[in-house]
Amino acid sequence: TPSNSSAASDVYKRQILLCIKTFNDHVQKRCMAMLALVALFWATEAIPLYVTALLVPLLSVVLLVYKTEDGSVMPASQAASKVLAAMWSGTIMVLFAGFTLSAALTKYNVAKVLASYLLSAAGQKPRNVLLMIMGVVFFLSMWISNVASPVLTYSLCQPILRTLNADAPFAKALVLGVAFAADFGGMASPISSPQNVFSMTYLKPYGVGWGQFFAVALPCGIICLLLVWGEMCLTFDICLLYTSDAADELDGV
Repeated sequence: TPSNSSAASDVYKRQILLCIKTFNDHVQKRCMAMLALVALFWATEAIPLYVTALLVPLLSVVLLVYKTEDGSVMPASQAASKVLAAMWSGTIMVLFAGFTLSAALTKYNVAKVLASYLLSAAGQKPRNVLLMIMGVVFFLSMWISNVASPVLTYSLCQPILRTLNADAPFAKALVLGVAFAADFGGMASPISSPQNVFSMTYLKPYGVGWGQFFAVALPCGIICLLLVWGEMCLTFDICLLYTSDAADELDGV
């Protein structure tokens, strides 16, 4: 099959890199060959991407690409311990926990039910509706992906958007407000985005924990949310009525 042929070709190219002299250091040469093989697998998708990802720690042990502090080649047993310790670190576990929480909220429609309840309680004033929608996106982005939360919120906002023209000021403010709120929510929680998770690892030696992170990031995120909401109200001069028809549709979501 084409995928098998592509995989065989990628492995053949790796063998060529192992045989020719690319670096004076043999460890560097093996590492370069591994990097080329993994890059080719990712680019050609000869094998599933998750299999390619799992090949990286395996190949790094088999090809002996690690060195000890004195510069000698690290034995495979020590390299395996080092790789597994990095793969199952507390940072990675927190990241997996965030993905698991996101999947659970999505599968059982917990996030959708909560968002629908909050939006239905916002009333029919455009400013209140905009603030509530931005608040929902902000909250969801703190615990699930700030890519998935806007998509979920946009699906809930369809009854509102259907009643508005594309050039309506409230429609523009709604779309922009969701995007900005997702950004602010993505910086307000240690598990809201992968970069926050990894930053907690580097902040830990300085005694910065979840409490300190929330104490700084959450107020900043809320202040930014309110400032942008106020700017949206002033810039787009939101004065359109949120129609009762759209409210009835939203109640049935």
